[in-house]
Amino acid sequence: MVIGASILTQAHALIARERDHGVTVLERIERLLRERQLPAPQAILSGLPLILLPTMEEIVRQTEAVLAPGGEFRTFSYLQSHPTRAAGRLRRLLRDTFAEYSVSEFCWRNFPPALVLRGRKHSG
Repeated sequence: MVIGASILTQAHALIARERDHGVTVLERIERLLRERQLPAPQAILSGLPLILLPTMEEIVRQTEAVLAPGGEFRTFSYLQSHPTRAAGRLRRLLRDTFAEYSVSEFCWRNFPPALVLRGRKHSG
């Protein structure tokens, strides 16, 4: 099962509205999965501009928490943001959060050039 950015975007919007009510990212995503009777996802693909969100760390950590064992999280980053502090924080966060972490080479045919960041949850 793959959960795309649309469910994450819905969850993020709900989190922003419900943050004052004590609802965490994990609780909301888990509730979305439960309400839709979906199993833990094998993959979550995100097009969210994580480095611009104040909740970047929370989103990444909670995404790892809801993934099935061995599940993968993938997001992308553009060339122009690669040298920024926020992009560096995202790379360190993924490396520290997931059992496996990798970064693709830049796709120069994309405009603007982009790379894919990948984190895999421990399978056991």
